[in-house]
Amino acid sequence: MWAYNGTRRITKPEKDQIKMRDINKIKEQISKVMHPAIDCSLVDLGMVQDIELYTDEVLILTFVFPFPNIPIADKLISSVENVVKSQGLEMQYIVRVMKAEEKKNFLKMEKAGWKGGTASCSC
Repeated sequence: MWAYNGTRRITKPEKDQIKMRDINKIKEQISKVMHPAIDCSLVDLGMVQDIELYTDEVLILTFVFPFPNIPIADKLISSVENVVKSQGLEMQYIVRVMKAEEKKNFLKMEKAGWKGGTASCSC
């Protein structure tokens, strides 16, 4: 005997809409991750870019640093990864160095928002 259990198959447009809401929620959470020594988020500083769901379980993004080999890179990456994992996703990432204009904007924001300490990105 067949019985309707109250569920229905989700259409592709509905699935895409659900994914969009999920990625927007994740982007919102990531945009709250603050730099430890600058009173700005990593997203506002231009240090986290290109946030996209690669699969239903994997988020891929780009970390953009003002200089190669900054000493707190691992700390910054981990702070974003903690947010991604809290959303039940795995994080994969690309790292690149800022272009001249990005670096100029970053340094301007760093100067305006510097909180102090030893975690300066302009070393």
